[in-house]
Amino acid sequence: MTRLTSSDIETVAFRLDEYDAELHKALGCGLRSLALEAVGFKEGHDAIKAISSIQAAVIPVRSGLGEINGFAQTVSAIVRHIGMRSFVSHQSDVAGVAESFERGARLIFMSDDDRFIALCPERRFFVDNTSATALGFVTGLSMMTPSDEDFSVLVLGCGPLGCTAAGYLTRMGGRVGVCDRQAQLSRKAAAVYHNPEGTHPVPVDVERLNLREWPLLYDATNSADLIHAEDVTERTRIAAPGMPCGVTAAARRLLGRRLLHDPLQIGVATMAALGLKRLVTGSGEG
Repeated sequence: MTRLTSSDIETVAFRLDEYDAELHKALGCGLRSLALEAVGFKEGHDAIKAISSIQAAVIPVRSGLGEINGFAQTVSAIVRHIGMRSFVSHQSDVAGVAESFERGARLIFMSDDDRFIALCPERRFFVDNTSATALGFVTGLSMMTPSDEDFSVLVLGCGPLGCTAAGYLTRMGGRVGVCDRQAQLSRKAAAVYHNPEGTHPVPVDVERLNLREWPLLYDATNSADLIHAEDVTERTRIAAPGMPCGVTAAARRLLGRRLLHDPLQIGVATMAALGLKRLVTGSGEG
């Protein structure tokens, strides 16, 4: 996962209602409904009635490069925003895990320099943020795209996030391209993933790349200013979970509501929704 900075998330917890309003304009629903949709639940599903009874814990982790200021509090705020109960443990690291068990947490969120996960001890299961983020943004991109428009998606970046997104997109059908500055990564991603009909993603040569040919873009890179105003058409819609956002300021102005980007909200909400699904139904698949 990309290591966030405190400045990336400093206002997230205080702007969740505002962010919901932005999502409603772009997708027709808020953060909670997006996360539930990603895991196959609709608002009103019987299983959702259990959400308010689930206690989650967020543990500050101080190993490696240390805790990001405000990270645990922000994660906890997002989890509460979608309807779960949540607390930040008073203690960190291993002591925080013990405290979470003692306080009855059924989901335990923790992050170090390499992984961000939500443990579900009673089901012997964990949710990885990379997978959840990929799923949440793929779902958002699908919801942002009118049903009568071409669902052709180019995934930029074939690291763990991009490859996971390519897998979800391929299973959804439609045309999927994968592109990375390292051509062997594009070829590998194209070979691994396929939909039930056996169709694979198409590797796209970065030297011949024309972003305007693709109505939908999934930016899974961590490169700033990758997508420019001249790359944007009136059909372009972009899901950009990578940090920093790869869309230039000029391109953002052209896109308006057709850009889906945040540093933490969709990924954390989808992690919580996947945990809910496993706890209530025993299934952890999105």
